[in-house]
Amino acid sequence: MYKKLIYVLCVYFSCTIAASRVPQSELYKDQGIWYNINNNSPFNGIAYKISKHSNIVVQQISYIDGVEWGKYYEWWPSGIKKIEGTYRDGFMNGRWKFFNKEGKIYCAGSYMNGSGHSPPQLLDKIPKDGVRGLWTYWNKNGRKIEEGYFSPNGVPKGNWSYWDKNGRKRLGKKIKYDTFTNKDAVKHLDGYFLVSGPENDLNSIYTQAHGSIRGGSLNGLWTFWDNEGNLLETKSYNYGLISGPYSSYHTNGHKLSSGVVIGNDENGEVIMHGSWSFWNKNGLLIEKVEFANGIRNGITKYFSDDGKQSAEILYQKGVPWNGEWVKWFKNGSQKELGYYVDGKKKGPWRGWYENGQKKYVIHYQNNLRHGVFSEWAEDGRLTKDIKYDYDVPVSEYLVIYHGDGYTEMNRRYGQLSGSWINWYSNGNKNEEGIYKEGEKGGVWNGWYRNGEKKYSGKYLKGKLDGLYTEMDINGNVTKEIIYTNGTITLESHTLRNDKSIIKFQKKNGELHGKWIQTYDNGDIGEIGNYSQNKKDGKWEGWFRTGNKKYDCIYDKGKKSGLYQEWDLKGNVIKNITYSSGIRIREYEVIKDGESFMEINKKKGFLHGKWIRWYAPGLKEEEGEYSEGVKIGIWSRFNIDGKIMEELNYDNQGRNLYEITYYKNGLVKEYRDYFSKTIQEYNIDGSKKGDFTPF
Repeated sequence: MYKKLIYVLCVYFSCTIAASRVPQSELYKDQGIWYNINNNSPFNGIAYKISKHSNIVVQQISYIDGVEWGKYYEWWPSGIKKIEGTYRDGFMNGRWKFFNKEGKIYCAGSYMNGSGHSPPQLLDKIPKDGVRGLWTYWNKNGRKIEEGYFSPNGVPKGNWSYWDKNGRKRLGKKIKYDTFTNKDAVKHLDGYFLVSGPENDLNSIYTQAHGSIRGGSLNGLWTFWDNEGNLLETKSYNYGLISGPYSSYHTNGHKLSSGVVIGNDENGEVIMHGSWSFWNKNGLLIEKVEFANGIRNGITKYFSDDGKQSAEILYQKGVPWNGEWVKWFKNGSQKELGYYVDGKKKGPWRGWYENGQKKYVIHYQNNLRHGVFSEWAEDGRLTKDIKYDYDVPVSEYLVIYHGDGYTEMNRRYGQLSGSWINWYSNGNKNEEGIYKEGEKGGVWNGWYRNGEKKYSGKYLKGKLDGLYTEMDINGNVTKEIIYTNGTITLESHTLRNDKSIIKFQKKNGELHGKWIQTYDNGDIGEIGNYSQNKKDGKWEGWFRTGNKKYDCIYDKGKKSGLYQEWDLKGNVIKNITYSSGIRIREYEVIKDGESFMEINKKKGFLHGKWIRWYAPGLKEEEGEYSEGVKIGIWSRFNIDGKIMEELNYDNQGRNLYEITYYKNGLVKEYRDYFSKTIQEYNIDGSKKGDFTPF
């Protein structure tokens, strides 16, 4: 009967929980109990959380009477399981499993009343509170790498196991990296130990070192790995001092170095002793060296990629000593050949490219460069020819190759001296000149790629001095500049386009002297003069036809006196009198298609006769202004030249009367603005009654 009751209760709770599945957002917490916001009752069932980014369930928590109780799950945003465990009465209990983003287990172990997690927060690290019993760790590929037990207080106990990539098992007490690097902490340890690195959220750094500690000092063989389990080093210690066999490894598993060490130097580097071998990252032997107390002493052998010996040299106390120094390419051809005498280079040293082409020849005397040093490019072109006097370059001939040609230069005692030439890739010269004691001197010339002269100038102690000339690609002079000790004193410039040529002069960087523009037919288009960057004196302009366009006088950049302008037919369209750039009196013709106006101005105001024309010879309107005010009689005419309207203004611009005319020229209406009356007339000239007011 009792078993049956338990069964019924289990079924009841299972059904209740299964039926109640709500988002975590529908719960609220009060005094440690979770309530449903819909009924304000302690929640029974399952609450879940959905990722805002992937819209996938990322957490599921079971509750009984508002307390976490039952299975707990988390998933990565991709939907792959992240964590699986159990809660009892709000605490972590039983076996928990942790998975990486690829879904492979990387950690599993037990908890007893663990309180290191506060749901519904997502776990970002493995809680340590309440860990106990067996814990197992795997790497990202699913290979078991570490296993051991925790005591009830969460401290590793007994020997833990670590498996390297080769499956070799190592046993030792587990200590943290911080403990391992703390001398005060280590001095109390004794036995074999596994050293683990600091934790990094959910990515634990597992065993990184294994070895023994005796009397508080490292002793015997120690092995070191990185966090991926790659072997890094094996070292031997003698009660805290590094001594004995030593090897370092590349992360791909190949050895990088192997030999014997006898301690550390003052910089903390190992002191190599005896025979050592070195390999590259691909596992190929590259060097065998004999050391004595950290210094090369004895034969050193070098090897090429095919495993053949490429060089051999005798060292004495770290210095190459007596004998021939030879290096070979892997194809068997010589790479370098020279000689040591009593540890010093002597005589000619030669080098070659892999294709057999000579690379360099350099002479040594007592380890110093002395005599001629010549160097060639791989295609056989000479690049250097230097004469040394006991390591001091006396004279140098250098050739520098670049994408668009090459440069030849000479130096003496480190300074540019003598000929300097830059060449285009087509064999034409680009630039040529002379250096004297590191500075440009004498005549320098430049050319375009097509061989046309580009410029020519003379230098004195690195500064332009005298006439400097520049040409365009067609050989036309564009600049002529006079320099004095690097300073421009006078310039002549020529600007060309398809329609005209402009020539002008400068002095001290300012426009100064004659300015002339000519058309492509050789006729002058404009001519004048500048003084200190300002127009000065007479300026004239012509149309392409040769007819005069304008004529004026400038005084220090401002128009002065009479300015005249003509149209293409030779008609005057402007007569303007200036004083210090200010218009005093003007006559101007303003065109609007066929029609045009003749106006006069004085000090900016309309003043004098004013005429509008339908076309040349066909007057439309005529009158007079006085200081911007209409005065006197103003008349308007039709296209046939007959008067249409007549207005009369006093000297204040007030309209006195207005007369309109019939087409036959007789008065149609007389409007008197003073008497405010109108007199109308018939087409035959007779009156239409008397004056009438308006």
